[in-house]
Amino acid sequence: MSPYREYVNQDNLDGFYHAHEKYKWIDAVFKDEQYWISRYLKYLRKEEWFLNRRPNRFLRFYYLRKKNILGAKLGILIHVNCFGPGLKIYHCGSIVANPATRVGSGCIIHGSCTFGNKGDSLPDCAPRIGNNVEIGVNSLIIGDITIADDVIIGGGSVVLHSITDKGAVVAGNPAKRIR
Repeated sequence: MSPYREYVNQDNLDGFYHAHEKYKWIDAVFKDEQYWISRYLKYLRKEEWFLNRRPNRFLRFYYLRKKNILGAKLGILIHVNCFGPGLKIYHCGSIVANPATRVGSGCIIHGSCTFGNKGDSLPDCAPRIGNNVEIGVNSLIIGDITIADDVIIGGGSVVLHSITDKGAVVAGNPAKRIR
């Protein structure tokens, strides 16, 4: 497989969208929510490819426009180079990431999440999130904070402080360690 195909398909390698790859054609026919999310992620990765690996202004702008048009319909706003490989989005709707946010590989988002700064700080003061972090529905991760690897953030949580314990489970408003 070419490096381009590996880079573009990195979010879909483990058969996330269906337990069996032979049923993937169902998404293409019926065009359910997961089909459109996978298209958005492909446009995002193609835009990153033409920015980082093979600089091409025209193709980067082309995929930027396709991603933003589809993102406006889905309610997703993710900038290039914010998320590492293996990003999984289970539900669309109101997913917003500050351009300065950095998230490691294998992140799982359950929908309606915000990654941003506090508004009173510098625009570059955004969260840094480790690998294999699972983020529940309607969670807010705000400020110049760091979240360790393998952390689970419960639904409806507001994370305002750094989580340095690897494998911690946090929930609540404001988020506190529960396990």
